[in-house]
Amino acid sequence: MDEWQLTMELPCAAPSVSLARGFVADVLVERGLADLVPDARVIASELSTNSIVHARSAFTLGLLLRAGDLVVSVFDTSDLLPVRRSPYPTVSTGRGLLLVEAFSGAWGVQRHASGGKTVWARLRAVGVEERAGDTGAMR
Repeated sequence: MDEWQLTMELPCAAPSVSLARGFVADVLVERGLADLVPDARVIASELSTNSIVHARSAFTLGLLLRAGDLVVSVFDTSDLLPVRRSPYPTVSTGRGLLLVEAFSGAWGVQRHASGGKTVWARLRAVGVEERAGDTGAMR
């Protein structure tokens, strides 16, 4: 499976979340990874929303495919780290990182010495060549 990385810079504005979801879907379909679109869109949506709402920052959405893993990331200029919450059932917000955790194999945060941070989530990607040989039989 080829390695690749693409990024998209987005402003701190509500429409950026939809643009992020569209970018993720377009790239993954184009590169033969359509099966990852639903989960990757949720992750991109939640990370983008967190950047806009909490970091109040323009952000860079990144997609990286390496060694069979897709990493969805958002870099913003805020040093404010995300907080995983456990909201009450009646509260309508605060579930973003819970969703990221549920839809990914792992997630984390990397602080940058020059300021800002990258929040990332990793999904396992099955190679196109592996899918082509899969007959759907149980192993």
